[in-house]
Amino acid sequence: MNNIENINIGKLIEEIGPLNNQIRNTDGYGKISLMWDVGDILFKNGVKKIHPIAWEIQKKSYITRDLLSYCYRIRKKWPTKFELEKVLGGIRSYSTFRAALPLIENERYILKEKDVQEIIRALKEDDVIEVKMKIETLKKKNINIRNDRRQRLNELKTQADAFTNFHKYLLGLLTEENTKNLDKIRESLGDDALLQLSQMCMAIANDNYKGPSHIDIEESNAVLYILKENLLPISLSKKEVKARFRRLVPTEELIETSDILNSIRNRESLSNIKKRLKLEIER
Repeated sequence: MNNIENINIGKLIEEIGPLNNQIRNTDGYGKISLMWDVGDILFKNGVKKIHPIAWEIQKKSYITRDLLSYCYRIRKKWPTKFELEKVLGGIRSYSTFRAALPLIENERYILKEKDVQEIIRALKEDDVIEVKMKIETLKKKNINIRNDRRQRLNELKTQADAFTNFHKYLLGLLTEENTKNLDKIRESLGDDALLQLSQMCMAIANDNYKGPSHIDIEESNAVLYILKENLLPISLSKKEVKARFRRLVPTEELIETSDILNSIRNRESLSNIKKRLKLEIER
C-alpha cells in the first residue's frame, strides 16, 4: 500500500516532465510507448496505488491525473517493453486504443481471446470510426453477459448463506469439550436422515454423485430444516446450477460437511473427528 510520505513527488515530476511533453506531440504506438515509460517510472519508484499519487503530482505540475492513470494501467498490463511492442506495435490512433483498453484489461468485461485479438488487429488496420463502433458493440454485449452471470449467482445467495451458517454452526459444535450437542443432532434426526443430509451435500459437491430425492425433517428442528429446504433443490438441479452454487460455496466445505454428518451418524468419537479434520477445525 502507498505511503505518500515515502514517495518523492518532486522526483517523480522531474523524471516524468520531459516525457509528458513528448506524449503531447505524439500519437499511435509511439504515444503508448512513451506512456509505458512513465508507468515504468511510477513502478520503479514504488507506487502501488496510482490515484493518490496522481492527485499529488497534478496539484504540483502540468501532468494530469488522467494521463498518469492510463500510463500506470498500460505498464501494469504489459510488464516489459518487448511485450508491449509485440502486442500493440503498429497501432495508429491512441484515442481508439484508449477506448478499447477497458475491453482488453478490465475484468468487468468477459472477452474471449479471439475477440481481444480482433480488437487489437482492428486498432492497427481498420478505419477509426469502424473501430469505435466495434468497441462500443463489444462493450454493450459483454456488460450484459457479465451482469446476467452476476444476477444468476445472486439468485443462489440465500441458499449459499444458509449453508455457510450451518457449516460454521457445525464446526462450532466440534470445538466443544463434550458430544452432547452432536448427540442431540443424531437423536433428533435418526441415522437415515443424517445419511441423506450427508449425501445431499456430496451430490452438490460432485456432479456424478446421486443424492436423495426426499428428506424427512420436522420444522421444529429449525437448523437442519433450513439446511434441507435450501440445499435439497440444488442437489436435485442440473450441473449448471450446482456449478454456480460452488462459485459461492467452496467444494471443500460441502465435502467436509458431508463427512462430519456421516461421522455423527456413525457415532465416531469427537476426538477422532477433530483429529481427521484438524486443519479445518483450527482455521
